[in-house]
Amino acid sequence: MMSTVVIYKTKYGATQKYAEWIAEALGADLFNIRKFNKDQFQNYDTVILGGGIYAGNINGISLISKNFDQLAGKRIIIFTVGIKDPSQPVNAEEIEKGLLKVLTPDMLEKIRVFSFRGALDCDKVNVLHYSMLKILAQVTDDLNTPDVDEGRVFQEAFEKPQNFIEYDQVKPLVNYVKTMEYIKEQR
Repeated sequence: MMSTVVIYKTKYGATQKYAEWIAEALGADLFNIRKFNKDQFQNYDTVILGGGIYAGNINGISLISKNFDQLAGKRIIIFTVGIKDPSQPVNAEEIEKGLLKVLTPDMLEKIRVFSFRGALDCDKVNVLHYSMLKILAQVTDDLNTPDVDEGRVFQEAFEKPQNFIEYDQVKPLVNYVKTMEYIKEQR
């Protein structure tokens, strides 16, 4: 049986919720990134890191990039959590750009990435995020692009919380890890 760790960095709780579901489904150890020491990587065959997307940056992925040599031979999985729908090509491209801000293309080739939709409650975000969301909602509303529907999510979040967190979103990641474990056991 392979050993798996799920590490997460969260601001408002969506990433933590997904991390908990993944860890439970896989029987994996679970750590908030603040409580994980890079020396602990040696204890695991599979490293799963989750981070929220904020202004095109993905929280926590520098843990992977800064310790990539130490992770050689391990299965590395990153999951991102954001309010925009990752199944939309424009959003998937933005996620990849965010990853490439910290990871090299060679690193990214060795990492499996999954992206989930999160939640947004404007009453709970900090002042900086609130201001950025107000601007984003206005700019998106002013544009006549396919991204307008995505912008409405931001606009509607000022009226009521938007929550897209669903357990079903973690199933492909969980199935991927279980399949890789099965394949390794068959060798």
